[in-house]
Amino acid sequence: MRLSRLVLLMTLVSLAGCSRRGEEEPLLVGHVVPLSGRDRLVGEHTQRGMRLGLEEANEIPPIAGRRVAVVHADSRGDPARARAEAVRLATVNKVLAVLGGEPDDVERLVAAVGPYSLPLLTAAAPRNSANQEGVFSLDVTPDFRGEVLARFADKELKADRAAVLVDDSRPLCVAVASAFTRKWQSGEKKKTLRTPRFDPKAEGSNLAGLLREVQVLVFAGTAKDFVRVRAALEKEKTTPKFIFAGEAAEWARLVADLDAGRGVYAANVYAPPGLTKDGKHFAATYRKQFDEGPDLYAFEGYELASVIVEALRETRGIGGAKLREELAKDREFQGLTGTFRFNQGHAVRSLYVLRRGQEEQATEYKAESP
Repeated sequence: MRLSRLVLLMTLVSLAGCSRRGEEEPLLVGHVVPLSGRDRLVGEHTQRGMRLGLEEANEIPPIAGRRVAVVHADSRGDPARARAEAVRLATVNKVLAVLGGEPDDVERLVAAVGPYSLPLLTAAAPRNSANQEGVFSLDVTPDFRGEVLARFADKELKADRAAVLVDDSRPLCVAVASAFTRKWQSGEKKKTLRTPRFDPKAEGSNLAGLLREVQVLVFAGTAKDFVRVRAALEKEKTTPKFIFAGEAAEWARLVADLDAGRGVYAANVYAPPGLTKDGKHFAATYRKQFDEGPDLYAFEGYELASVIVEALRETRGIGGAKLREELAKDREFQGLTGTFRFNQGHAVRSLYVLRRGQEEQATEYKAESP
């Protein structure tokens, strides 16, 4: 096992351009991601984006004579294993930071890195990140996401009758739905809101009755449950406009289902109209190398790599608490859709509301200063 890990590490160092003779050992950061099992493509695409991000970041003169390399650890989609791998990266590989985290395991990673004072840079949105030192998410706050979706439903969809279905077992979904509700009910315009109890297995006729005459249905849950709800409503010929308000990873799963995701609206931090010159270059390079366009995970991988290298450059290769402090500063980082900074654990950046199949027409909502 130790030999296989050594071979993996040597391979990764070589891929990062760190195998030049006479060059000092690379600066190591860890990455926890599913590389096998149901979500193995998540890991594969994240690695692709990360590799391109590292290649570009390492073209600049090395940090104190050293380049940056990533040690990838396979979570297999298991939260308990994700935590164990993060601890191994901290204690055995002596990484300077940990990257990664899916919605279901990011809290385990937060707990894992805490005792070692390592920063956790993730694309997921952790719960209570404002109270968790050293946690930095590329995603916006749930409150901002919910407010943006309410503004879009009001101004762009011209709706005044909405309903919210929320999976109460998923705290981030609850937070987004609550923010939508507050914003929806705060305006002077008289609007109605229904909040039936979430039951994905409910009879279609019962659900259709609860949602009759609703113009917009905001669904805050998993992609799998959304598919069931949509099928039940369509069977009863109840077809409001659908807004998906679940985690970004669940939106990615829904997008992969061309039929279930058709015409659905969602908010994302990445959208074609928002790509900067560097973002468009990344998309073109990715397509050329892999014969397909980048998805959510490829974008995330690129930004995870580029942001951590940028921060390490400022600390001259010092990780741990010093790197945490650098990420927490009121400073800007270069993203694929423009600059952003971290505030209370989340990125302060633009959010784009797009419709499946019409991504080129996304509506931008700029972040408001806290």
